[in-house]
Amino acid sequence: MVEAEASSLPGPGCLPLVRRNPRSVGTERRHNTLAPMHSRCIQPARRPVDADLAAPPSKSWTHRALVAAAIADGVTRIEGPLEAADTRCTRRGLEALGIAVTDDPAAWSVRGLDGVIEGGAHVECEASGTSARFLTALAALGRSGSHVDGSPRLRQRPMEELLGALESLGASVEATGGALPVRVGAGTFAEARLRSRERGAANSRARYS
Repeated sequence: MVEAEASSLPGPGCLPLVRRNPRSVGTERRHNTLAPMHSRCIQPARRPVDADLAAPPSKSWTHRALVAAAIADGVTRIEGPLEAADTRCTRRGLEALGIAVTDDPAAWSVRGLDGVIEGGAHVECEASGTSARFLTALAALGRSGSHVDGSPRLRQRPMEELLGALESLGASVEATGGALPVRVGAGTFAEARLRSRERGAANSRARYS
């Protein structure tokens, strides 16, 4: 890697970078003055690259990993989660539903309940639409109803399709206008999930006895 002054002529692969000069803000419209920065030349690799690269954490994947771990059986370790307001909201929602989440070095550990949710919780989604949708679906597994709500702005976002899908699966859903706040759970959806789990356990015992 080679560094050169931006004022020098850049070679192939060099990207000259510039920044605004704070002293010239008032006159920028007249003179369009930009202060020079260093150029950084990135040379193409001369041979195949053999390296381990750490991808930056993803908010989308962190949400999904939390929910998948919540309905799994046992402890799941999520390494390198993205800690942001929305993902912390999903984490708190899991905890409200009785799913333990603990901090490990650079990781979260989720103790899944194999899809058996007691319910009866108040789940606050704040301003996170992703949290609202995932946590509403998860709360539908509850043996008793849970109250899911969010910020005034989040209450304006439509959720008719999700609520309709949950009702078609047997979940008990109480909502006004197809949006938050919603009470969900304590329906045949949760009962069917529990019966399916019990049948699976019985079949497993019969197979290995």
